[in-house]
Amino acid sequence: MPLQVLHFAIVATLNALGARTATNRRLGLGVASTAAATALDAGSRLDTLSTIALNRGAEPGAA
Repeated sequence: MPLQVLHFAIVATLNALGARTATNRRLGLGVASTAAATALDAGSRLDTLSTIALNRGAEPGAA
């Protein structure tokens, strides 16, 4: 799988997880703190890698 496709798949997954977490909180449902922290950490790492790629002149998610 090309890295750009993988990048966008990860972004889509993190966005979906974030939306589901927000919905669960609005409904008063609990969200495991470990799951929320892991998703936040993954998003932060992805942002960092995208910034590094952009600084090197690459498209986000490109090899």
